[in-house]
Parts: sequence; C-alpha cells; structure tokens
Amino acid sequence: MMLVRSMSPEVVVADEIGRPEDAYALKEALHAGVRVVATAHALDLRDVFARPVLAELAAEGMFGAYVLLSRSGGVVRHRVVGADEAEAEARKSSGCRSVPVIRSPNGDGVRHA
Repeated sequence: MMLVRSMSPEVVVADEIGRPEDAYALKEALHAGVRVVATAHALDLRDVFARPVLAELAAEGMFGAYVLLSRSGGVVRHRVVGADEAEAEARKSSGCRSVPVIRSPNGDGVRHA
C-alpha cells in the first residue's frame, strides 16, 4: 500500500484475486481513490458468488460489472453484465469464465452497464 500512496497511480490492475489478502489490498486501493481492474477465473457467475472472498466483495458493491469470456472452437466471445444482472444470473449456470471489473466507491471508476 505504500506504493499506491507514494506513486499515486490512476489505475491498478490485479490478476487472479481470490484470497483475503487480495480483497484487503483492493479495498485499500479503492479507498485511496485508485481505479482497480481485477480478474478472477471461475466457471460461471454462480461460481464467482460461491467463492467467499469474491462474494464478500460483490456484497460490498465493489464490482461494477462482470466481463464474461468463453471460448469455443477457437472463437472467443465476450459479454458485459452489470452488477445487478450478474447477481440474478448467478442463480443459473452459464459455463463462462468471469472477470470482475471493480469500480471505485465514489463512482468514478470503471463501470460498464
């Protein structure tokens, strides 16, 4: 966190979040006004919401959107799902890998609708 405070980045990109330490670091960056883009690989949205750390971040409103990626026959497809829609869709199986996009608490971060 010293690096975030001393370097004052506009955006931090984090790969493979999922541990409590990751969540803490993301929250600290967001509270410092830094925009965060993070990835978390999962089978589908239900899998994202079933993982304790990701579910906690989602419940706290840290995810502005989810970018769902899938690959079939060498073709990669994507779909952007808003946080509210993602929560509803988590009840279904989608067979996609999901990448949460996290927004800053003050609303000026990355957010797709």
